[in-house]
Amino acid sequence: MHQSVLKVNCRLSSGCAAIDSESRVNDQVSEAEAEAKAGDRRNSFWWRWRYPLLLVPVALALLFYATIPTLLGYAASAIGTRLGLSELVIETGYPRLDTLNVHRLELMGDGFRLQASGGRLTYDPGDLLRGRLESVSFDFVEVTLSESSTSVASGVDAGGGADALMLERWSTRLPFAVARVEDLQVRVPHMNFLAGGGLTYGENRLALTLSGRAPEAAGRFELDAELSGQGLVTIRFRERDSDRPPFLTAVSSLESEALVVDADVQLSGYAFQLARELAGLPAGEGIVQAALKMRTPWPLPDDLRWQDLNGSGPFSLVWVSADGSIQIDELAGNLSLADGAVDATVAGRLGLQQQDLSLSARLPEDFALRFDGDRLTGGTGMAVSLQSPEVSAQGSVSRFAVDVGDTETRVEVTADITARTEVVNLDGQLEAAIRPAAPDGYSGTVDFSGAVAADSLRLDTQVESMLMLTGDLLTAQGSAAAGSLGDLSLAVRYNLQTGAGSADVVGAAEVSKPFMASVLTPWKEPFDLHAGRLGYMLDLDWDRTHAPGGRITVSLADADLRYEEYRVNGLNGEFDLRVKGDAWFFDETPVTAESVDLGVVAKNLSAFVTWSGSQVTVREFSAALLGGGVVAEPFSYFPGTGYGSLELRLVGLSLSEVLALEGDDVTGTGRLNGLIPIALLDNAVSVSGGKVKAAPPGGTIRVSTELSGPTGQPGLDFALLALKNFNYTLLEAEVDYAESGDLQLAVHLQGRNPEVEAGRPIHYNLNINENIPVLLRSLRLQDQVVRQVERRVRN
Repeated sequence: MHQSVLKVNCRLSSGCAAIDSESRVNDQVSEAEAEAKAGDRRNSFWWRWRYPLLLVPVALALLFYATIPTLLGYAASAIGTRLGLSELVIETGYPRLDTLNVHRLELMGDGFRLQASGGRLTYDPGDLLRGRLESVSFDFVEVTLSESSTSVASGVDAGGGADALMLERWSTRLPFAVARVEDLQVRVPHMNFLAGGGLTYGENRLALTLSGRAPEAAGRFELDAELSGQGLVTIRFRERDSDRPPFLTAVSSLESEALVVDADVQLSGYAFQLARELAGLPAGEGIVQAALKMRTPWPLPDDLRWQDLNGSGPFSLVWVSADGSIQIDELAGNLSLADGAVDATVAGRLGLQQQDLSLSARLPEDFALRFDGDRLTGGTGMAVSLQSPEVSAQGSVSRFAVDVGDTETRVEVTADITARTEVVNLDGQLEAAIRPAAPDGYSGTVDFSGAVAADSLRLDTQVESMLMLTGDLLTAQGSAAAGSLGDLSLAVRYNLQTGAGSADVVGAAEVSKPFMASVLTPWKEPFDLHAGRLGYMLDLDWDRTHAPGGRITVSLADADLRYEEYRVNGLNGEFDLRVKGDAWFFDETPVTAESVDLGVVAKNLSAFVTWSGSQVTVREFSAALLGGGVVAEPFSYFPGTGYGSLELRLVGLSLSEVLALEGDDVTGTGRLNGLIPIALLDNAVSVSGGKVKAAPPGGTIRVSTELSGPTGQPGLDFALLALKNFNYTLLEAEVDYAESGDLQLAVHLQGRNPEVEAGRPIHYNLNINENIPVLLRSLRLQDQVVRQVERRVRN
């Protein structure tokens, strides 16, 4: 009696070996029979040489039989390497010269595992040495596919794809000529899927039948496939016991050195889900219909690529992602595959919904698309809209592209857009490049060129920003060329769900034209910034229940401000404004200016300014004026009502410069001090009870000869004569200024002229009336004329 078991474990990186072999041969031969025949043999040649002669064939047989495990290990290694396996385990009966019974077979490759039992292998010993079998049959085979094997990323290369279409090429790799599987099971554990059927192969023809078994819904489906040696394929995927057409039917045929495949696809429900999982596509519900006719060269080249295929046909798609965030509605059109590119004309609607953010796109009839293997592009005509609680935007896309790379997908869009928010409106051209970002968001760049408007604000702006959407949080960082606002950098954070956000903006501008008039349209106020360097920094935050708050810092350097006809030159200051709702304020800030031209030029102004709500407070105000100076006690001004009051203290004003305001007819010497109380009511200026007095020891006043000539009025002639060379010891003036601009001066003079009445004391009381706005306008006109003459002389 003979019993045997052989196990071969093979990890193809290290080779194969028979690891357990046992054999027992029990022969019972009667001792009586042996003794009866012994006498006849003892004297023969055979008897003398029986042992050496018997040992030769026995030794040869034993040697061959002993090497079969090694041959089997060698054959298993060759077979596994040829099939691209990573592990091979065989448990067999001890092989005979032409047959091997396989009790258990396990093999593992990239993305799959196969387990089989009840097998029978037939072979020729010479072919076995070359890794070939005559036939393979199994009672039971189970194939388990891992998740990676159903992923798009794990697809075969171009050469493998070509071989899969032509069975004759595979037959050179398969280690057998005939194969049969009585009970074939296919499992996809991560899909909870199980199918069962049978398989036969022979004479370059492969036939496969599968029926769904689990989950319950899969039991409705069955698959028939047939592949001939010349590459002719027929596949039918249908619902069991149903009169409806198959979900997928593909038939190939040969036509003049080309393989032609006609495929009809009608996927929905569980069939759609199964196809989606096998293709590695995102989860969702959908319906796909298509009728495609494809052509490829025949015989198939070794390096066949999808770009070598040609085909066309209509299709339609409806799809909604599992979470409902993405929708493709009634997308339909025609496909054309030629010259390595897929062209399509489509129409339909696409939508993206994430929290309160809604994005939709509508494709017009015959909208053009092209895919070249790495890039999907589209032409003009796509209408897009975006809606959120804070933003409403519409646009027309002139170009978009989707780059499908090995590591990421990138979307590029160029569109004309119009956007509206509660604060700002945009109207211009948008260029965006967006890609998915782990774990659940998007990132990219957004460039905008166009008009930015808010109330009366309007700017021609170019913005370049980096954008990221992670969950509900939208962040952006970038730079902008914002017209008159100059170059700026910005950072924005915004929560789409709560409506809370923040913005940081830093910018600077060189001002060379009226700034406010260029930024705000129309600008009707009488003041503006005409020149200088402007810097600003915004740090704001907001939400849906509160007005914006934060900080705005504005700095001015060598600035030129104008209010009606008045000018402030060389203004410097940094104003740190804080915002709370409608309240604006900044802490005490030092402010300086080179000059203020009111017709009378004040120089070297300095003060500390505070803005608290509706009140402006000025402290330590000082300026150089008319050869002396002017200072003010702390005072307040209320811009909302135009109300305020202050007292200007005149210190050491030069009488010579004061008199020069009226021309060259009157000159003088001396210093003036005084106190001028100023009141503002509805921004109208008035002075009541101002006092000006000459500092001791006085000075001189001289009236020109032309002005002191005889007038025919004795009293006036005497006064003018005395003032030709008047040495005063007292000069006082009472000042009143009406809101109409009329100035009244009551002047008191005491002194003498050595040339008049032997120099006896003379007292004067003079009343002078002057319209100051008219005087200042004349002084400014005179100054402008002088400047024009000087420029012409210089030029």
